[in-house]
Amino acid sequence: MPHFVNTHCIEPHFLRNVLDVLIIGTRTAGLSAAMALGRARRSAIVFGVDDFGGRLHETTSQTISKSIQDETVAEIKAKFKTIMFSRATAASVREKGMVFEVFDVSRCLDVIKVAATHAAVLVTSDSSSSIEAAVLAAHLARQFSPNVTFLTNSLLHVEHHPQIIAGKTCGFKLDNRPIKALESLETSVAVQFTDGAESVYGLIVHKPSKITAGPFSEHLNLESTSEGRIFVENEFQETSTRGVFAVGDSASFLKEESAGASAGWLAGVGANLQIAEDDMSM
Repeated sequence: MPHFVNTHCIEPHFLRNVLDVLIIGTRTAGLSAAMALGRARRSAIVFGVDDFGGRLHETTSQTISKSIQDETVAEIKAKFKTIMFSRATAASVREKGMVFEVFDVSRCLDVIKVAATHAAVLVTSDSSSSIEAAVLAAHLARQFSPNVTFLTNSLLHVEHHPQIIAGKTCGFKLDNRPIKALESLETSVAVQFTDGAESVYGLIVHKPSKITAGPFSEHLNLESTSEGRIFVENEFQETSTRGVFAVGDSASFLKEESAGASAGWLAGVGANLQIAEDDMSM
C-alpha cells in the first residue's frame, strides 16, 4: 500500500497519516533498508536499538564503525525526505486491520513535493509475467507521477488483458502506436512514434527479459523463473540440480555488487556443505 508519498499523485486517503515501514536498528542492514525505501519514496521511521546482546558475538569484520554509521545516517537525512530517525523504543506493536500500530512514535513525516510530470511503462511482450511486471511497474511509477501511460508498441491485443483493463480503471492510459526511437534528453526521455508524433516523459520504466549469458544453464537443465533468472531454492543459492549454484545477475532480482558478493559467499558455504555431505555418504 503506497502511503505518505507525493499527495499530488495520490488522492486523499484514510491511511495518509500512516508510515509505510518501521525499521528497528540503525546498523548496516537497517540503514540499507532505509536507503532502498528512500529511493522508492516510501515513508519509514528508523528506531535506534542498543543491541548489546548481539555484540558479544561480533567479529571485527562485522562491526560498522560509528563514524561510517553517522555519515550514512546524515546522507539518508539529506537525500530522502520520507525517511526519519527516532531514538524512541517500540513499547508495543499490534496488528490493526490493514496497518500495524506502533506506540511511542512522536513525529510526523514531511511529504516529498517533487514528481515527474509524466511517466510511461514499456510493454514489450504479451506474456502474462511481462504484463504483470508492467502493471506493477505502473503502480510504482505512480509514486513519482500521477500520469502513467502504457506504451505497447503495436501489441494491440495487450489492451484486452484483464490486468491492463483493471489498470485503466486506476487511471493508467494506453498508447498502442508503434515506436520508432527513444531519445535521451537532459531530464527526460522523448518517445518518437512512426507516425511522426513525439511524447516526452520524465520517467520511463522497462523490465527486459533476463537472458543468461552462455548455454550452461541449458546444458545442465537448470530450472528458471518466469522472468528468465536461474531458480535458486535456499539461502545457499542452490539450483534445481544438486552441486550447481547460481549467484549474481543470473539468479538475482537486483543488479547490485554487494548483494552478489554476499550471495557468492553463501554459495561457497553451500558448496562446502554439499561436499562434506557427499564425503559422509561414501
